[in-house]
Amino acid sequence: MKTLPFFMCVESRNSMCFREIRVRLGGARLHAVLLAAVAVSLFTTFGSRPVHASSDSGASISDELEARDPLRSLKQRLRSLGDPPRRSAIFSFHETFRDTLVRDPERFSSRESWDASFPAAHWDTAFVAMTNDDGTLAWKVSREAVALNEMFDVTGDAEYLERAWDFAVRAMQLRDDQTGLEDFSGEARPAWSSTRYGSGRRTSFLVHSGLILQPILETLAYLEGVLVPVVSSGATVQAGSSPGDAERRPVLAAATPDARRELLEKCLDTLRSYDDMFVSGPLENEGHYVHPVAAAHETRKAQPYNRVLVVAWDLWLAGKLSGDSSLVERSAQLSRFFQRRVQRQGEGALAWAYEPSYPDPVPRDQMLNCDDVSHAYYTIEPVVKLARAGVVFDEEDLGGFAKTVTQGFYDAEFESFYTSICGRKGFFNAAIGNLPGWLCLAETDPEVHAVLEPFLRRFVEKPSPLHLAYLVRYVRQPE
Repeated sequence: MKTLPFFMCVESRNSMCFREIRVRLGGARLHAVLLAAVAVSLFTTFGSRPVHASSDSGASISDELEARDPLRSLKQRLRSLGDPPRRSAIFSFHETFRDTLVRDPERFSSRESWDASFPAAHWDTAFVAMTNDDGTLAWKVSREAVALNEMFDVTGDAEYLERAWDFAVRAMQLRDDQTGLEDFSGEARPAWSSTRYGSGRRTSFLVHSGLILQPILETLAYLEGVLVPVVSSGATVQAGSSPGDAERRPVLAAATPDARRELLEKCLDTLRSYDDMFVSGPLENEGHYVHPVAAAHETRKAQPYNRVLVVAWDLWLAGKLSGDSSLVERSAQLSRFFQRRVQRQGEGALAWAYEPSYPDPVPRDQMLNCDDVSHAYYTIEPVVKLARAGVVFDEEDLGGFAKTVTQGFYDAEFESFYTSICGRKGFFNAAIGNLPGWLCLAETDPEVHAVLEPFLRRFVEKPSPLHLAYLVRYVRQPE
């Protein structure tokens, strides 16, 4: 449990909060601390009065103190709230993120800023010592390669695509069947295994393969004309139903036709290796992936949404590149499975759980647990691209996902964010890291940019390449 700030424990009489403090302090020290805290609380509530003494500048001492410590002023504002969880979440957010960075908004969102933040020296080493033993190839490095494709998409500069191609080749060379690395069952699979998660046994996870394949397949799609950069198409994204005209395709010396065909075939091998985990249904024209480990008599649990939606995007790309319509249809089945389980809340904001219901993954009228901001971002990022490609999702869906940001987990009154996507009043710092990733929805609703750009610019010291690329994409939209 995350402990409430101490003064809020006293105000709210939160028993769980006191119990946590009791464990930390021990009985004797707790009583002494509580007596002092109650005295301070009573004085603050009933005995304090504005300090009218003035400094040499003419401002009251209390005004100067509040100017030096914005949290002091925030505490005073929060005391009027009758919602202790909301009060605690807001205070925790502002206590964690203070306005300490000063950056020029226009410069910060420019291509020049992106290039300066990630110069050639960064990319010369970024893909050299990759490993997925700890999951970083999937969760971190592959996202940097996606950022390169985003930058190519909005600039048309083939240098970005060339670096993405470098990632694609190197990443495929690290696949287990290429290196001879065996998983816990003694098999070297066409995937990238890890020992970090679950029981610690070396395992090939669907989500890892999906994340690593994404930039590889996107790179191939640009090279073959299946995806056309916004800078040359004059639209946000042109997702073709067949390879584009030859003159519109970028040319990379290393990406020969044979090299592209070989890379695509290896991508298809990886996707096919998970075929035994795909289940059609339970409703018509939908499907989902299930976890691989279960006794023969047990129902296999459906995998979380953030694991299957990136695979849906991979399948669409692979289907268009290979001409295999069954892959395109499976992409649509996975997309419908998620779309039918999203719930509309309030004035149109959408919310969903981390994973489908178990054991029967049918849509539910009531959602017991909302996903958190960080995991839900990994669900949304491929959904935006699927919608642009015309796969199941449409502009109305994207508008609802944008409202998830502006009405679901953003508190406009106090300019703070919660960590549950349905606006439940809570804040957990570990779940906020991917908050700027929701900028992928900025083209759908400028208000998403309005609330998230200041957070990234003011509070994040070292933004990720992908999050900054979303800013560049937004400001470089064609007229």
